[in-house]
Amino acid sequence: MGPTAPLQLEKLSSEELLQNYCVAPNEEICVLALWERFMDRKNPKGLYWGLRWKARASGCPRGCNPDWLFLGSQTRAYYRFKRNICKFAGRLDTPSFGAYKKLLVLGSIIDEYRFLTGQSRKIWVQIDETFCVVDDMGNIVRTDRAEELELSSLRRKSLSISVKKSAEPRGTSERCHSRQDLSAPNENNVSGAY
Repeated sequence: MGPTAPLQLEKLSSEELLQNYCVAPNEEICVLALWERFMDRKNPKGLYWGLRWKARASGCPRGCNPDWLFLGSQTRAYYRFKRNICKFAGRLDTPSFGAYKKLLVLGSIIDEYRFLTGQSRKIWVQIDETFCVVDDMGNIVRTDRAEELELSSLRRKSLSISVKKSAEPRGTSERCHSRQDLSAPNENNVSGAY
């Protein structure tokens, strides 16, 4: 089946929409139409009401708008749905898909709640020899490991400086710094008429 016009999407069954999306995953119009069917507000057992009820039941974090949890979890659920829906090709009416929808609702609510409270799961990424953490927004955050490596390099440098100072004979470093070369022009020692 080739790409269909938006008016013909209503005539296709959910299985046909899923097959079209699995054949051409770059065409998001099929998965969006399938998502709209599962997020129907008229269906009390649909994803919309599942997300709405779980958002109310879990409670909103202090200082947050109650709709933020619902809207953020709806976005997370859509992206998870889009990523995993091809695994259920030909099995949309099975109990395993019903269980997947329940886990989709629960997981997206939990992740959004953790994000709002600042306790979100972090993604570990290795950059050079130090480990950095990428948070939910894609910002790179320094870790304790990176700070430990930086402190150890500073300690090594300070140790090498102290070893160099202890290796010099006493008084030579003081003499070198206290003596000025009077023959070289200096900012403090400027001779000449104005």
